[in-house]
Amino acid sequence: MNFYWNDWSPLNLSYDLAFVGGFGVVWLLCALLFRGLRGPAQSAGRSALLAFALHFPLSMIFIAARPHAGFLVVHYFWTMLTAALPLSCILIARRWSGAARAALALAAFALLLLKLYAEAIEPRQLQTDHFAIEDRRISAPVRIAHITDLQTDGIGPMHWQARQQLRSFQP
Repeated sequence: MNFYWNDWSPLNLSYDLAFVGGFGVVWLLCALLFRGLRGPAQSAGRSALLAFALHFPLSMIFIAARPHAGFLVVHYFWTMLTAALPLSCILIARRWSGAARAALALAAFALLLLKLYAEAIEPRQLQTDHFAIEDRRISAPVRIAHITDLQTDGIGPMHWQARQQLRSFQP
């Protein structure tokens, strides 16, 4: 569930749907378990908490059998934090009222803003650092350029900007 589409997006989307869809199924089962206990607002909150508690170990079993399990654990937490949790807050807020409803809506909005920043804004920001290392064994200045963490399938405006900055440094 990213704000862009690349070669990895179909696979990432399938994992996102598996994580969120699996959470939805677990939540539905928990909701059926808590139906009628202390009113709909309390049962919605309790079933969501139980669903998060049950979904995590089930997902870790699913992930452990996959290649790149370390990446998938991070992917799981990111998807749950920025997709499942905001959706849960919105769905629960529909049943609550007053300050609790406003707090849940605000939490959902903040998590969605976090997702927007981390996936659409921050990756397009170029960061350049310069370091000077002095060693008596080096007799003449040496300039070394190192580009890292581009995570891209194609060349875009930021990459041309990085190239321009690299050339101006004259490594």
